[in-house]
Amino acid sequence: MSNAPNPSSLALRLLLGFAAALWLYLFMPPIGALGLLHQPVTMLWLLVPLAVAQAFPWKIVRLVVGVGASFGYIFHYYRLALPYLPSSKALVHREWTEMSLLLRQHQLVDPLQTQLFLFFLCFLFWLVTYAVHRRRLWIFYNGIGLLVLGIMDGNTKVHPNVELVTMVFLAIAVLGATEFSRLATTPFQRRTLWARFTFPLALLLCLSSGVAFALPKPAASWPDPFDHLGTGSGPPRSGAGDHYVGYQLNDSHLGGPFIEDNAPVLSVIESRPTYIGGQTLSTYTGKGWVSAGLTGSSVQNVPIGKPFLATTDDAIHHLPTKPLKQTITVLTNRVDTHILLGAYAVNEVDSLPDVLGNNLVYDDIQGNLIGPQLSKGSTYVLTSTQLVEPYRYLAQSSPALAGLRAQLPRMVVRYDLQLPTSLPEDVRQLAKKITAHAKTEYGAAVRIESYLKSHYTYHSQGVPVPSKNQDYVAQFLFQSKRGYCNNFSSSMAVLLRTIGVPTRWATGFAAGTENTNYAGPGQEYTITEADAHSWVEVYFPGDGWVPFDPTPTYSMPFAPGTASAKSAAAAKPTPPVAPDKTPPVTPVKHHVVQPPKNEGSAGEVGTSSGFTLAWWVWLGLAVAAATGGAMLLYKRRLRPAARVREWERTPRRARGRKLSARPLLYLISRLQAVGWVPDGVVSLRDLVRPAERTRVSLSSVRKMVTILEAHWYGGREVTSADRNFLVNTWLVFLAGIGKPRRSRRERKESGLDR
Repeated sequence: MSNAPNPSSLALRLLLGFAAALWLYLFMPPIGALGLLHQPVTMLWLLVPLAVAQAFPWKIVRLVVGVGASFGYIFHYYRLALPYLPSSKALVHREWTEMSLLLRQHQLVDPLQTQLFLFFLCFLFWLVTYAVHRRRLWIFYNGIGLLVLGIMDGNTKVHPNVELVTMVFLAIAVLGATEFSRLATTPFQRRTLWARFTFPLALLLCLSSGVAFALPKPAASWPDPFDHLGTGSGPPRSGAGDHYVGYQLNDSHLGGPFIEDNAPVLSVIESRPTYIGGQTLSTYTGKGWVSAGLTGSSVQNVPIGKPFLATTDDAIHHLPTKPLKQTITVLTNRVDTHILLGAYAVNEVDSLPDVLGNNLVYDDIQGNLIGPQLSKGSTYVLTSTQLVEPYRYLAQSSPALAGLRAQLPRMVVRYDLQLPTSLPEDVRQLAKKITAHAKTEYGAAVRIESYLKSHYTYHSQGVPVPSKNQDYVAQFLFQSKRGYCNNFSSSMAVLLRTIGVPTRWATGFAAGTENTNYAGPGQEYTITEADAHSWVEVYFPGDGWVPFDPTPTYSMPFAPGTASAKSAAAAKPTPPVAPDKTPPVTPVKHHVVQPPKNEGSAGEVGTSSGFTLAWWVWLGLAVAAATGGAMLLYKRRLRPAARVREWERTPRRARGRKLSARPLLYLISRLQAVGWVPDGVVSLRDLVRPAERTRVSLSSVRKMVTILEAHWYGGREVTSADRNFLVNTWLVFLAGIGKPRRSRRERKESGLDR
């Protein structure tokens, strides 16, 4: 007999698979709003393939799809955020390296951290798909889910009202779908099933959803227990409140308000204050910045302990420079050091912990120095080449704006003049207007920098997120006209590119605060999350990349010429002041907002710092839920009524194996509980007479008895058709048994309820 899958069973498996995926996804946006998960919408790229894989009856296919989707997710998104992953082989090697660091130093970092989270999410999905087919386990899971969302709703700034209502709706819908599928197998229900079952279910779903959305939603009654984490960086959500932000490597979607976080992240010992550069990006998408597409030929290994800047395309020529040695200590596990942080421009890494092979990777296109994730307390030493008052030199020797493109290197033209085709024409026209009287490249850069500082105001609140069809820079220039460093620096970079001046977008930290109690050589500066900042690098042919800072009241702290080191401190940025009648605001910071529902951004889980206390709390809740579900499932499988599933499918090695008698014993116990058969030993043929009180036909019961007698006593094999007949007859028989007349205690004492 053919074992081809039943189409209705296939449709049901797909339906329940997507229901499980949706149920699990309901937790992602609230957790993301708490700052424990970045870019929750990208989890759909994992959950949807897992749901589709439920169409296949083979578990190995589902396992392969889960593993493949997890690795594909990591490779796709981290290729944009971490330039050292040009191939899947590089990804596997990187994760293997981070696994060894985890075992040796107990430090969990990205992308390994995200990879493990995705594996855990796959495991949870398979648990939920198992539960959707089992009524009591499904009810238990939904009880746990509603409890978690309810605690979140009542005690944090996040109010998952839509998720709560959707979970209740989904729970009832899945119970209805599974019950409908079961009843559809009973002959006496088929004619009236739609009228007697489907309509009441639809009415119940509509009424419950309407009441749930209409009920008032009170505010949180307790303080937010996640306020101290400071890891949230998601987009503004209804009821989500403010967001903690800071330096991160994902800048694919910018915009939105922020609040300050003064948690220290770095300690820098140096002879003079300077910006601490981190990641530099070349590709503007209209929503934010992403890494240029790198290949193996666009990166190179640089040794630790030897100068390397002169061998790269980012070498500084002709401009006056001074060396600067820095000793940097990481003060938290929250700062991402995959792009090594240091003053502009790092020429030599004198010492660095946790490096395998004594080499780092240098990005020739964007000038990023790629290293390991450093844990709290790690210290490294750098030597940088500092520019000495470059603007004075450029004012006299900058190339003419006309004909500039012909002087640019091929790689600079390819990557650093890139603009999206969707950039509004108004942006180009504004750039031409500002630079109409500029003759040189430096003159154009200064005019745009001055224009932004004088025509736009710094604000940390009320900064909008661009809509789906809105350009980030155009929104700032022509609509909001208020923002912080990301708005100003991105606008300058884009405006210059429209007139043919190559630029890069740089992120990192401002100079920080000097520690007056430090008595060692040089000065010590403490860098906090509030010091996170962004600026612009402009390429001058024959000279190299020179940074500019268009944010109001900020200026680049270059190395002084004839002035002393102490006078350089005057170049340290001061807190920008808002317009009239607006109180002063604190220093601008590099803000990252997570993407709306579209593709093209790196998905990160938490931060690269490893597990925090909140992660352990959530992990404990998940383990407790899984353990409770497993215990309930084990108890459920011991119940005789659940053993009817042993009659539904043919085992792989059916020959020589007998059908379980537990379904029949449970049927007998129910008949004895209502007094339809006497207590004691009952034979198979004693079931025929009680069947007259139910809707099952006597001929069907006699046939069931005949099949079981021939199988148990005569050794006859049970075919697939026989199994279907036994299950259908058993269900109809059980459904027709009256309400038990004995108490639970009496039935337990008689040995029937076991």
